[in-house]
Amino acid sequence: MKDFVSLLLKIKVMIDHCIEDFSNSFKLLFLVSELGIKAPRDLCDVLHMAKSNLAILANKLKGEEFLVQEKSLMNKKEIFYKVTPLGKSTLDSKIEEIKIDNASKKALINELKLLLSK
Repeated sequence: MKDFVSLLLKIKVMIDHCIEDFSNSFKLLFLVSELGIKAPRDLCDVLHMAKSNLAILANKLKGEEFLVQEKSLMNKKEIFYKVTPLGKSTLDSKIEEIKIDNASKKALINELKLLLSK
């Protein structure tokens, strides 16, 4: 567990370094859409955010129809987040706006996935 928390902190540092000027909304959409981190607990760890603050942010994004909350089929008490097509489109537009080309985006995602697999 300690290694996982350490890994999540490394991911947070990488994300902050790469997209430090962006809002937590953008970071949340990026983590869910591009890295597949969907559990609130994991998102809180990566974003270094309290669960209550994540809930507020997620509710805002749900209200904007960028994010949906779904229940796990295995455990009805467990929830996870999913980016909507509108959220994905908005995220892609933001990435394009900040001039991250597809090669750089893929490299960042691959590096983050590699870290997650360790």
